[in-house]
Amino acid sequence: MADQYLLPCDCGLRVGVNAGQAGATVRCACGRMLDVPTMRGLARFPREEDAAGAHGGASWGLRQRLICLGLIIAAVGSGTGVYLLVTRPAFPQERIDDFTEQRIEAIRDAAPRWTPEQTLRVWRYIQRNGLQEVEHPIARRYRESVAPRDYVTLIALAIAGLGLLLAGGVTFFYRPR
Repeated sequence: MADQYLLPCDCGLRVGVNAGQAGATVRCACGRMLDVPTMRGLARFPREEDAAGAHGGASWGLRQRLICLGLIIAAVGSGTGVYLLVTRPAFPQERIDDFTEQRIEAIRDAAPRWTPEQTLRVWRYIQRNGLQEVEHPIARRYRESVAPRDYVTLIALAIAGLGLLLAGGVTFFYRPR
């Protein structure tokens, strides 16, 4: 078997070339075309069996490690975010509707028994403050209970986005020297 030399590519991979390819052009796995140096130039590059013995096989460069790290971060962040979104407790609309109807019925039953003074007091209060929509106590408790969960969901999805930015940025902009 002829000696194989490892020609480095800008993507971080190494392409195995033999002495017969000196002065030719070869294609890296990333698609980039590499000029193979002359025999004298090939002697500067490590041999394939030397590199395999030193590293125990093919190794990843910094670029591949950063892409992998970004994808792992994106997977963990998006998995956590999706899980939290899917398992979010449902809004208790039926309980609120039942409670609201009970209160309306109670007012309808009580209003005919109000004295004119009580009716005037209610009228002045409404005139002064208006008919404001008040947050239902059940809705408020629900909102308060899911707010921390929603915050964690947002953080998890933001982390997933940062992981994708890292992987994409390294893929398209990082060029090793």
